[in-house]
Amino acid sequence: MGWGFVNELSKHHELTVFVEAEKFQKDIEKWLIENKNHSKINFIFVLKRRNKLLRKIWPPSYYKYYKEWHQNVLEIAKQLIAEESYDLCHQLTMCGFREPGYFSELDIPFVWGPMGSMGYFPRKFLPYMGLKGFFYHSAYNVYNFLHMRYLERPKKSAKKAGDGLLAATTENQNFMKKLWKVDSTVITEIGIPNVGNKISFRKRNKNEPIKIVWSGLHVSRKALNIALAAAARLPKELKWELHILGSGELTVEWKKYAKRMKVFDRCFFHGMIPRDQALDIMLSCDASLITSLRDLTSAVTIESLTLGLPVICLNHCGFSDVIDKSCGVPISVTTFNETVNEISNAITLLAQDEKLRQKLALEAVKKSEMYSWDKKIEVLNKIYIKKVTDLNE
Repeated sequence: MGWGFVNELSKHHELTVFVEAEKFQKDIEKWLIENKNHSKINFIFVLKRRNKLLRKIWPPSYYKYYKEWHQNVLEIAKQLIAEESYDLCHQLTMCGFREPGYFSELDIPFVWGPMGSMGYFPRKFLPYMGLKGFFYHSAYNVYNFLHMRYLERPKKSAKKAGDGLLAATTENQNFMKKLWKVDSTVITEIGIPNVGNKISFRKRNKNEPIKIVWSGLHVSRKALNIALAAAARLPKELKWELHILGSGELTVEWKKYAKRMKVFDRCFFHGMIPRDQALDIMLSCDASLITSLRDLTSAVTIESLTLGLPVICLNHCGFSDVIDKSCGVPISVTTFNETVNEISNAITLLAQDEKLRQKLALEAVKKSEMYSWDKKIEVLNKIYIKKVTDLNE
């Protein structure tokens, strides 16, 4: 997200970009050496303190050090503005609403977003998340309820941003309007990835199995178990394969679940592999399946469209903004059993109707063009110009 916006914005503006040093400085400095003519970005690397042990014990402790990092960035920004004229500041990442940074305190126009993470984990799915997942997502819902209503800095930052407030999804836009009384512009947080010359989609022969790809971290909110349960309900005579990318704390458990559901022999767990290999696997498939129960838009959504894969996904979060019946099969988020049945029916439909699948694949590629970085920046530039113009009037 951050790199996509910054790289495209640098084609239009001179940028000073604050970046966390430990994780990103080496990669960015390597990129700068390889792109010597790229002179419009001045990167300032600021180290963030960490306490890995505390974060393991209490994950939200992350915000303590992240907040401290932003306070340090604010002081450096104040020095820069005192020495040189800046037209505007933009708090770009992180994408969550809980930490808006401190740029809103600067005496120049302020833009914030795309911002997300407002909303709730679907309660009817909590019993299917395992014991840890049940308590984690239940606590998440409580925290979100309280934070969306009572955290003061996000509210103040949203009001300072005004028409410079960006929502990552319509869901988040609606919550901002309802709870903070602020209008916003929806710009998805991710854009068309660079897939080189890989953009072409295959035609499936009649006797071939339909190949479905699922990609993501193996954590409870990604809900691979929904995909496995749906696979178990496919017609016995249907030929299919489920190709699973990624890994995580639930990999072993989900493999056991696939065995219990008697679908393991048709599930291919590829693990965490290099991106080029992942794209090749996606290209060898016929459709993409996304089962995330709590997310924004997810990079795999746009990647799937770009590669000509019809997307079967839950009709909520950012997916509902991107996927419709022209390029995929939106699935209602109702109950576990009803959702599983709908996914199973969607896979069966695409397996039995290749003409429909081809039509959706073609429209998927067309739809992906709406999410190019240059089109996002076109919208963002209009917001920038308005913010600066309004200040000067």
